[in-house]
Amino acid sequence: MVPYPSRALHAFKVGRPLLDEGQGALRLVLSRERQRLGIPLEIQPGQQIGICAHIDGHLGQHHRHRALGLDLAGHFQGGLQHSAVIYHLFNQADALGLLGGKVEQPGSGDLIRDMGRIKDLWFSIENRNKMNVSLNLKDPKGKELLWQLIEDADVLIENFRPGVFTKLGFTWEEIHKRNPRLIYNAVSGYGRTGPYSSKPGFDRMGLAMGGFLEVTGYPDTPPCKPGLSVSDFYTAMFGCIAVMFALYDRDVNGSGEGQMIDSTLCESALRIQESIIAEYSIDGAIRTRIGNGTTVTVPAGHFKTSDGKYLAVSVAGDKLYRVCMEKIGRPDLLADPRYQTPSDRSIHHEEINAEFGKWAAAHTISECLAILGDSIPNGKIYNVADIVADPHYAFREDIVEMDTEQFGKIKVQNVAPKMLGTPGQIRWLGGKVGRFNEEVYGGLLGLSDQELQDLQDSGVI
Repeated sequence: MVPYPSRALHAFKVGRPLLDEGQGALRLVLSRERQRLGIPLEIQPGQQIGICAHIDGHLGQHHRHRALGLDLAGHFQGGLQHSAVIYHLFNQADALGLLGGKVEQPGSGDLIRDMGRIKDLWFSIENRNKMNVSLNLKDPKGKELLWQLIEDADVLIENFRPGVFTKLGFTWEEIHKRNPRLIYNAVSGYGRTGPYSSKPGFDRMGLAMGGFLEVTGYPDTPPCKPGLSVSDFYTAMFGCIAVMFALYDRDVNGSGEGQMIDSTLCESALRIQESIIAEYSIDGAIRTRIGNGTTVTVPAGHFKTSDGKYLAVSVAGDKLYRVCMEKIGRPDLLADPRYQTPSDRSIHHEEINAEFGKWAAAHTISECLAILGDSIPNGKIYNVADIVADPHYAFREDIVEMDTEQFGKIKVQNVAPKMLGTPGQIRWLGGKVGRFNEEVYGGLLGLSDQELQDLQDSGVI
């Protein structure tokens, strides 16, 4: 049995195949006020648990703010949107105190289980601390179970294509009617309104329309997608911040009301475009790809060393430029009248980067790091082997080893950021489909053993 606190924030995430439009993911944070605080309890089959209606502090505080997360989306692409956003969004909360949950389609499970080089591995990482249960939202009984969760929820986050969740009967109007305090974050590629609202969206689409890809890569090559899901992660972070603000408005400002949040992949990518929009509005300049350098810090880029490694460098301002040129033995680049100010160096960034690149190519990565030292921002570009072996990561316990049923002991990223007062932890990695059906449906919703068996036999769970 999983111990529950008597006062806790309970979070549920949902994702599963839905209708013909695709699949989805949503997340609920359940709550019900309890008179007694801070006393852990064991959930037994058929027993109701108390859940608080607000948050006193950080979710990671031991016992007092532990929460249950439940993911009710069976397939990875939510309504042809990207439910990776939901995974990332609530990985933060799960690691910092939630007892996370994942609800999948009975039997087949989530599509992410079949993604990647090793079956089930990505699922295991992105669903850590989540209690794996199964639920079929095509079945009326499955919908009713979801409504029971929503009616006690603080936060609901879903990742269906706009309109799919509504067709199932879960409209904002009905949700708000049943639970006026609930905060509902709808995540999609392009938003719930506008001419593109019905288009399917994935991480790459958000980066494309948000302008991110246009400035990523080299001038003579196609736009380059980053190696990770950048738009998904930023949408998750912005969404998490919005949810926290909404909770603050409801509980601290005292509005007492929930609200709806419309999060999109393309707008998250758009927001991080620095001054690109303003520059265009002033003189019509269209910023595009310039490779690994920038026009803000010079020299800057990724420079190949004599032993085939890559050195990352970013030098800003007159002081650091002077130190850098002295370190690499190039006083002539200090005296050159073309390079006297940051604006001058921005204009001539390609020339300066080329000269720095010649210096790096004549030295090994270890020599470069030793010569540059700690005076200017520089470092080796790490691969995963470098990360796992690095003493700084080891000292800060950023990589931890976890036991799994399927893979044995594996190494994974630890909780970030580190909070001294309420540190989080990884309790388990994502498990098999329906692993926690008894704890969630029996312990949380109070269903009997016979009711659970009937739901399983009928394909509801």
